[in-house]
Amino acid sequence: MRLSARQWGLVVAALVRGAEIEDRIDEPEAAATSRRIAGLVRERLAEQGLSPVPVVYPRSG
Repeated sequence: MRLSARQWGLVVAALVRGAEIEDRIDEPEAAATSRRIAGLVRERLAEQGLSPVPVVYPRSG
């Protein structure tokens, strides 16, 4: 499966947001894992020439 740059941005944003939530519910190990995965995704995308990863913000409403 191939994802667009914007879709990869959404993946990274979801991981980062998940880490923020995990911090709030006192799950520091899970938060660290989510951040580590987000970092690995960014690194791999950079290796493939996609850097920076597009920033995707959730819609409010």
